Order: sequence, then C-alpha cells, then structure tokens
Amino acid sequence: MMKVVYVMFKKAGMSREEFRGYWKDTHAPIAKEMPGLKEYVQNHALVDPEGNEPPYDGFDELYFESQEAMEEALASSEGERLSATSLTSATWKRPWALPSKR
Repeated sequence: MMKVVYVMFKKAGMSREEFRGYWKDTHAPIAKEMPGLKEYVQNHALVDPEGNEPPYDGFDELYFESQEAMEEALASSEGERLSATSLTSATWKRPWALPSKR
C-alpha cells in the first residue's frame, strides 16, 4: 500500500475558515474522483494547548494499492485537475508531498 501525505499551507491573508471550507468543499471532492484512490483523509491543524497556531494548516493522506497506481492517479485528468486547483488557484502555497510505503 502506498501513501502520499500533502502538508498544506494556506495563502497569506486567507482565514483558517476560508481555507478549511475550500479544502473540504472544493479540493476533497476532486481528490476522491482520482482512479485507484483507496482512501482519502483530511487532517485539519489545531492550535496547541497554549493557543499557538501550528506552522502548517493541515495535511491530507491519499492511499493507493501500489506506486504505479499512485503515479497513474496523479497523472490522470482528475489528478491534473487536483494539482491545478491546489497549485494555481492561489488558494494555498505549494504543499509538501511525502510519499511512503506502508
């Protein structure tokens, strides 16, 4: 099983609520359309017990059966649409991608 984690950073000047709404209501439905995607999980960052904001805004996890399935999904029209939405919509800075094998 392959997993890729994207650490997300909202655009400067965007509220946490705007970011979360966009990520949940626009980004997630596109991600879930990718062929071969086995599971999709969003993790929304929280402030720590002292009320400090985290250095990131969240991360999502995408699970695939194999590296090949992951590569095919990311290269698919849905994967390209997801990338275009997250990278060129000026909604957030480029996320960090962390692929791993489980």
